[in-house]
Amino acid sequence: MKTAQRQLRIREIMDASRKVIIVAVHTKFGKAAMVHLAQLDAADTMVSGSELAPEYRQMIQTKGIQVLLARGASIGSLSLSFQVSV
Repeated sequence: MKTAQRQLRIREIMDASRKVIIVAVHTKFGKAAMVHLAQLDAADTMVSGSELAPEYRQMIQTKGIQVLLARGASIGSLSLSFQVSV
């Protein structure tokens, strides 16, 4: 499947979903994306690490998106035990 077809399929799934949840590593904020799927405000919830800079958290929340920050998660070890704070 080509990139454009994948993007279209993901958008269709988002449109059919009751909730859209984005999980993003805090280091990706403030960088240009290679692929644009939708505007940020298409999301209902954003999950990231507790290292997310306060200015990004505030920007996301002002768009009406719930922000959940995970502590104790490690990308390198793919640890699944973490605490989430609102």
